Amino acid sequence: SVAQGSASVALAGVAHKISVPQELIFGIVIMGNPKQRSLTIRNEGTTTINLTLSTSQADLEILSERTLNLAPDASQVVTLRFTPTATGNFQRKLFLTSGPSTIEISAAGKTYNNIQEYLQELLDAYNNERRRCYQSLNPDCGLGILRSTMPDRDFELWLAGFRELTPTQLNNFWGFAGDYNPAQNTAELVELAGILVEFDNLNPDLLTQWRQRLLDALSRDQFDAEYALLLQDARFAQYHQLLGRLLRTQDEAQIKEFVRRTITDPSPLPSLDLDGLHPLVLDLIAYLANSLLPRLVAEGHLTQAQTSNFWQALDNAARALGNVRDGDGFWLMYKTSAILIQFDLAQMHNIGQMPSYSYFVEKLQFALLQIRDRYDYSLAWRDKIMIAGQGALAGWFIIDFIVPLDSNGNRLTFHFPHSMDPDGRFIDIIAWTGNALGTRTVLFLKVDYSIIRDRSYHGNIFETLKAMILHVNANMPVSNLYGTGINDIMVIGYIFSRPQDPSRMNILAQDLTRNLPETSAPVFLAFTDRYGNRYIIIICTGSCSNQAINAAIQAACDFFLMWILGARTLAYIPMAPCGAEVTVISRSP
Repeated sequence: SVAQGSASVALAGVAHKISVPQELIFGIVIMGNPKQRSLTIRNEGTTTINLTLSTSQADLEILSERTLNLAPDASQVVTLRFTPTATGNFQRKLFLTSGPSTIEISAAGKTYNNIQEYLQELLDAYNNERRRCYQSLNPDCGLGILRSTMPDRDFELWLAGFRELTPTQLNNFWGFAGDYNPAQNTAELVELAGILVEFDNLNPDLLTQWRQRLLDALSRDQFDAEYALLLQDARFAQYHQLLGRLLRTQDEAQIKEFVRRTITDPSPLPSLDLDGLHPLVLDLIAYLANSLLPRLVAEGHLTQAQTSNFWQALDNAARALGNVRDGDGFWLMYKTSAILIQFDLAQMHNIGQMPSYSYFVEKLQFALLQIRDRYDYSLAWRDKIMIAGQGALAGWFIIDFIVPLDSNGNRLTFHFPHSMDPDGRFIDIIAWTGNALGTRTVLFLKVDYSIIRDRSYHGNIFETLKAMILHVNANMPVSNLYGTGINDIMVIGYIFSRPQDPSRMNILAQDLTRNLPETSAPVFLAFTDRYGNRYIIIICTGSCSNQAINAAIQAACDFFLMWILGARTLAYIPMAPCGAEVTVISRSP
């Protein structure tokens, strides 16, 4: 790819003036795998110009003609190939000479021994940026998606602010990546980035030849035969395997069908008429409307009527909240999209015994239907979706939503009443995440819209948390239901989405610590005060490990405290990654 923008440079007067890119970017190059890039040279002068091309070093080779004769307004594409001889950053020069004048164009990139070396650097950069992001209280921490950035750019891969691929590179592969689920966790992002880099290192001339051969064969109704013939070429077989990794399948028929479709329609993601929406939101909602929901219908998980009803409920709820371009309605659409995308990813990973797509969408739609205005009842349901969506954006798989419990912690079937107490005895969100060490965390979360004024409010909270603890205890430490093993962590959370009085919350926490059933799962209370200060209270009624406490703090940050915008940082110690005052209360033996 070339750097954004170009320069018009005069050579020996105005009569000789050419337009050239400012820089030729080779990006990531793998040892033993030469890489090609092209640039366009245009004569913007008034007379014909003769140019001689050369390079600073032999490893940067000019594949096209080395002498150019350009008439006014004429242009010529020049192709170069870089053959790495050492690892590390490189910068070479392409020289364009006309008489006594010479223009230098920089050709730069970085060479790695193998793709794994690059992915490790990418992962390290992601983790470093994520830590820095949390310390700065940036509400977009952990966000990693394919998204538009500015009107004059195409697409970029953002890893919590760290981007390696250029907009042009990623746009070149959008036809391949369009059917790949937007990845929200670290492992998914690194895998996708690595696949795209490997695509970027394929010989573009070969790709063009293969595409033309398959198109010609398709016109003769001989596509399958030509594809089988191409598979005998080791280079095409490598390309075939790469597509399989992108599509997460080894089924030759599925990969072949994907190739058939992309060579005839290189842009599988249709446009959605949502003019005026923030580009970041547009990408998620466009993916939901134009890719995910139609795929679920095609695969038989949802009916067309279900998707239409769900979309209508989302639209009505967003309009009821208002400000669908930049306010609550805007964020409701955005975060609802993130929830469904992460649920879909969880299904693909076969995490535990998840509900069907149909049942999950019905429960999410029920919550949307409760949002009819801006009064407390509607806002209580709004917050459940907003907080679930924030966790999804932070990389958590959302594996269930609105799970009623009886007083003994047993799961009940949800029967979709016309209305329902939002602070009733049910788990609002069940979410699942993992880390680089292989440890998994399952979060059982309740979102409460009430304001705690005195002890009379403690009863409902106690009954809900008691049922949640009994449910978790029955599924610890190993759970087929939630896909957990002996070393995994379960966390219980209770988020208060409205500002609270810290002194009253401390009284509530002490009462809960004394009276709740014993469990090794930490219980966190997360809230802000009226000044925006952030608080996390960790309750340990049993033997909570330090690892479990840290997991609870991280969950509170990911789902709630990073969502509160404009809050000022506390100076107290200890501090959570999201700038909250942390208190740990343990039951005395």
